[in-house]
Amino acid sequence: MKQNFQLFAGGLVIAACVLAAASYVANGASGAICALIAIMLCAAPAIVSMKLAMWGASRSPSQQLMAVFGGMGIRMVAVLGIGLAMFLLNDWFRAEKQREYVYWGNILVSYLITLGLETFLIVRTQRGASEPAKLDAGGASEVRN
Repeated sequence: MKQNFQLFAGGLVIAACVLAAASYVANGASGAICALIAIMLCAAPAIVSMKLAMWGASRSPSQQLMAVFGGMGIRMVAVLGIGLAMFLLNDWFRAEKQREYVYWGNILVSYLITLGLETFLIVRTQRGASEPAKLDAGGASEVRN
């Protein structure tokens, strides 16, 4: 589990660098700032969601469903709520019309990046826990007694 969070942090750093660089090239310094804000805004709810999903992995199906939907709800409410509050309370985001689109576009991309990274790591963990039997060249599974 610790390894998943280390991989998640590493993936976020790489994603932040790539997103900030792309946003800088397209929109200048304000684009890079918006990208870094968006990644940081999406990171904390993603970690909470990932912890919930990993907690639910070893539980009953109803608890797994609760963990997944709870994580999804926490992620959406936190990202949209805090993102909207930052947008409305800070005039810098609304100073230029283009900056508004850059800000919300970066939040969307960051949200999808963190969601994809979290999903990949959770599936990777669950596949490792329940590794299927290896098949030989003929398609029969190897069984050892």
